[in-house]
Amino acid sequence: MTDADPIVAPYSELLAAFAAAEEAEGWLARCVEAGRYLALSVQFVDALATALRRLGQSPVVEICAGDAALAAALGSRGLAVTATDLRPPPRTETQVEPLAVDEALRRHRPRVVLASFVPVDTGVDRHVLDCPGVQHYVVLNARLGGECGTVCLWTHPGWTRTPLEAVTRWMICRHDVWLGTERPPLTHGEAWLLSRPHLRDDDKTLQP
Repeated sequence: MTDADPIVAPYSELLAAFAAAEEAEGWLARCVEAGRYLALSVQFVDALATALRRLGQSPVVEICAGDAALAAALGSRGLAVTATDLRPPPRTETQVEPLAVDEALRRHRPRVVLASFVPVDTGVDRHVLDCPGVQHYVVLNARLGGECGTVCLWTHPGWTRTPLEAVTRWMICRHDVWLGTERPPLTHGEAWLLSRPHLRDDDKTLQP
């Protein structure tokens, strides 16, 4: 970690921490203890910030933000991200509004929503995809057992789905497996952009 950006580390440093954890209690155990699903590298945050800027909509609303480490990292790169979570932890990296997903959508009426490893059994994705004012939904999750996120991400009508390969390339999550110094880790994280292409600029007044 760097003093200027303490929640983000270079990718090479994260790989070293990954390897060290596997030699000790295990990477998964360390991530669970820290309450982390996603390890933030400089390269990952930079790539995600670039992808979000290209959407041309601000601010971005992050749902289920937890301690808002991701929102804070993006904010340090000049990207306006409003972090929301139903039950924020006592300590957060930046301000988190204590809002359920439907409340966050009603209050902020975002065009872009960001979600990182949201619970799959709470209807979060459906709330976002059903919200008429949302144009882009950026999803970070892991593909496990052939599935990535909830079924509605892939079946909800009216949305296109584009892999964000430049972001996925730098993802390290709690489900990844260290394979040694001679091989890259077995990774499971994926970044996707879901877009509603028919939403026009004059639809901005639509209420969730």
